[in-house]
Amino acid sequence: MADNIIISADSHVFEPVNLWETRIDKKYRERGPRFVADWQGKPGTFFVCDGINPRPIASIAAAGIPKEELVKFKDVHHRDLRAGGYDPVERLKDQAIDGVSGEVLYATYAMQLYQMQDAGLQEAAFHTYNEWMVELCSHAPDKLKGLALISVYNVDNAVKALRHWHSRGLVGAMIANVPPAGTEYSDALYEPFWAAAEEMGVPISIHTLTSNRAVVHRFPRDKRGAASYPENPLEVMLTLGEILTSTLFDRHPKLKLVLAEADTGWLPWLLERVDRGQERYGGQNGIHLKLKPSEYFHRNVMAAFIKDRVGVYTREFTGVDNLMWSSDYPHTDTTWPKSRESIAHDFAGVSESDMRKMTCTNAAKLYGFNVV
Repeated sequence: MADNIIISADSHVFEPVNLWETRIDKKYRERGPRFVADWQGKPGTFFVCDGINPRPIASIAAAGIPKEELVKFKDVHHRDLRAGGYDPVERLKDQAIDGVSGEVLYATYAMQLYQMQDAGLQEAAFHTYNEWMVELCSHAPDKLKGLALISVYNVDNAVKALRHWHSRGLVGAMIANVPPAGTEYSDALYEPFWAAAEEMGVPISIHTLTSNRAVVHRFPRDKRGAASYPENPLEVMLTLGEILTSTLFDRHPKLKLVLAEADTGWLPWLLERVDRGQERYGGQNGIHLKLKPSEYFHRNVMAAFIKDRVGVYTREFTGVDNLMWSSDYPHTDTTWPKSRESIAHDFAGVSESDMRKMTCTNAAKLYGFNVV
């Protein structure tokens, strides 16, 4: 691998056990996010907050645990999680073990807070998280690049938050992968937000499992984890399709949108389909675009994946400049501590130039890592 540098474009943190209980605005403290041991008599620790469905913390947090031992990990507590999820010193040690030079950091349990309908509580919870993320990244800003969580219920507040956290050093922002009910992200309502993101050059991410609507999944993850797995990218796919067939990227040609943890093997199919749909029905629907939807994708969209050999092999259709590898550390899906072995397997036969783009320079350019 050229220069022996790899960067994960989608890694995660474990929020500290007492983060919100000690730091959120006091008026929200009783209803705010918290980790509760043996919630309602159920073994293990649960992430609980008004307005969300409580979930055990174990299912998503088994970094490095062999699949044969996952069943033993299901009732764990926060103290059993890998310390690199929240301790920057341990984080850098785990980076070294994995041979990773830098990571873009997303939330873990706080992603569930996109479920809530209480705008004030959501904004307060995100503010607390973002403040902590700034502190975490300050320990090694060349290796740890954090994203802000942004609530879009109140667009004026979203713009203020985006500007504030950008000024504090966070390199991007994440919004719900589905906008609030009755709206779409291409609506005029969100125009000030997109304009601010474009002006500041802040990439905006939509990540799986961050729905802002009460979405009912067919297969409960705690009972049918494997069956539910293909469902995870669907909301990202639909939101992308809506944006690409709107005039959003005509209005904001320099805006960058990031698709996170939805993999990429489906993208060639979707891009061909939306091109065909726009050609056939766009005029009929009164939506006239300057470019094909696929051309907006190649200009404005990046996509992060973990293990996706199909996505790697179809990179010429998706665009090698649009793809970014990620380790997903410290989640159960992670390639840690064998990310380099995983890359060697999944990128077999890929040119050195293409591999370097997907595992290093694409993310470095987008988020400001120094890889010279």
